[in-house]
Amino acid sequence: MAVRIKDIASQLGVSDATVSLALSGNPRISAATRERVLAAAKQLGYRPNTAARALRTESTKALGLIVSDVSNPFFGELAGEIERQAGASGYSVMLCNSDEDVERQDEYLSELLGGRRADGVILVPVASSTPALREAAAGRAKMVILDRPLTVPGTGEQANYLRSLPTVRSDATEALREAAEMLVALGHKRIGVVAPPQTTPLAENDAARSVTPW
Repeated sequence: MAVRIKDIASQLGVSDATVSLALSGNPRISAATRERVLAAAKQLGYRPNTAARALRTESTKALGLIVSDVSNPFFGELAGEIERQAGASGYSVMLCNSDEDVERQDEYLSELLGGRRADGVILVPVASSTPALREAAAGRAKMVILDRPLTVPGTGEQANYLRSLPTVRSDATEALREAAEMLVALGHKRIGVVAPPQTTPLAENDAARSVTPW
């Protein structure tokens, strides 16, 4: 049987409320009492009921991460670091792979923000404007765009909201320059570039930049 808060309270001779407050880190509970509660919880094998906690606090302590290609080492490394940082803050990460498919991206996005009730979503977008993205914007979903900036056309609240989302990306221009300089220094003269899919927001954004030929 699952260990309940009342089981911990019974073992320690304190109230259920004391145990609940201690487990949530409430400052009303002394450090000594909290340590006793945490020790007892670990000993008994207590696991919090995430569904009940979500109903009580309106937070699932879970984040959604949608990457465009999980087999890409770049995204694999990013996912690992995101999971480590989230775990250090008490969050779990639900990893989804859109596989560069717009419909699949939208399915995951709707599921994470709907049925899964993720507190927020980190998204590597396959496209800049999709039905699920517009729906997320209408609901003011908490989102962070990763690696590929959104290029959202038009006006209106939804478009403005999507354009305002925080975006975290690497400096592709500087990285390409460093790679080219290294190859030139090695004596190479015919240098090719394997570009990302031209339909992605990253390609659309970078295509608008001027490129200095080598």
